[in-house]
Amino acid sequence: MKRIALIFLAVHLLFSCGAERLHQKAVNKGYVHTIECDTIKVPYLVVKNIKGKDSLIYRDSIVPRLVNNYIPKWKVRFDNKRFNDSLKYIRKVYRDSLKAEIKMHDDSLEAAIKINKQDNKVIVKTRKKGNANLWLFVIGFVIGLITRYLFKFSKFNL
Repeated sequence: MKRIALIFLAVHLLFSCGAERLHQKAVNKGYVHTIECDTIKVPYLVVKNIKGKDSLIYRDSIVPRLVNNYIPKWKVRFDNKRFNDSLKYIRKVYRDSLKAEIKMHDDSLEAAIKINKQDNKVIVKTRKKGNANLWLFVIGFVIGLITRYLFKFSKFNL
């Protein structure tokens, strides 16, 4: 019986609370991971006898460190609400000008559509005139052939 209890306890300790699960719970509650960088001056080189003095040359080295910050849910909600309220206020302030812009845009679109329709009508009319000239040429050519044929077989010489 003790063996079964020990096995059960060991299995429970091994598989019940993983680090990933605990980390996910903390992130859900508001923990935020940030990386902060610090600069440290480190002596790099000792140079002797520069203008009669010993000198140290320092180099800056960047040391990153992971910082865990806790941001409560109420603070996140408050920030989101404040942001949304500011958006609502801006929408209220600019509602009239936005409506006027939309109306002007719609009017310009309608005018552009009317202009396009008029341009299409002009193109159609010019095409009809182009076809009429072609038909006149064909009819004139046919009449010319007929008259040539008639003169060829006429009794009177011209």
